[in-house]
Amino acid sequence: MKYPGSSNRSPSRPKELNRDIVQVLTLSARVYHLALMGKAGNRVRKILKDRKIDIEDMRRYRLGYASPGALVGALAGYPPSLRTAAEEAGLFIMGKDGKPRELLGAERQEGFQKSGRDQD
Repeated sequence: MKYPGSSNRSPSRPKELNRDIVQVLTLSARVYHLALMGKAGNRVRKILKDRKIDIEDMRRYRLGYASPGALVGALAGYPPSLRTAAEEAGLFIMGKDGKPRELLGAERQEGFQKSGRDQD
C-alpha cells in the first residue's frame, strides 16, 4: 500500500553502509543458524521438533536461534563499521555504557519463557 507523499525507496544511505548491512545480516543469519545447530540450541531444537519441524527443515530453511551475546561475540573480530551496520539494521542498540546490546537474545527469550509457552 502506498501512502500519499511516501516513496517505495529506502532512505538514502552511503553504498558502503548498504554493503555492510547486507554483510552483517548475512553474518547474523549464519551465526544464529550455527547457534541453533550447536549445543546452545538444544532446547530450541526440541521445541521446534515438538512443533513438527525436523532437523532437515531447520537446515534447509537455515532457521536460527538468537543465543544471547552470540552476534556481539561474532562481530568482535570484524571492523567497527559492521557494528554500526548492525545497529542501523536494527540488530543492536548501543547501551548507556557504550557497549552494543543485541535486540534479539536474552530479552526476547525471557518474554518467550514468561508467556507460559513451551515450559520445560
